[in-house]
Amino acid sequence: MPQKSKKQKQMAALRREVELLRAQVKTTNNMAHEEVFQTKREVAAELVTNAKEPSFDLDFKYLSKDIRKTAILTGMCLLIIFTLYFTESRWMNLL
Repeated sequence: MPQKSKKQKQMAALRREVELLRAQVKTTNNMAHEEVFQTKREVAAELVTNAKEPSFDLDFKYLSKDIRKTAILTGMCLLIIFTLYFTESRWMNLL
């Protein structure tokens, strides 16, 4: 194998240093993230303990109005579709 030049050796040393520095930064960042996660866990646990029971009161008046509106719109759409289907021979001649 050919020998490395002085410049290549310096570059390799610098690469090793950069990798060490990256590893150090990563470990310090992980420690900071762990602290943040711990505080988030504490807040989440507090929210769970202070959570209210869900209310299952249904407004039947609103539900019946919504279902009626949906049924009327569905009926109108079906009426339009059937009308177009049965009058196809008339309006196809116009095109």
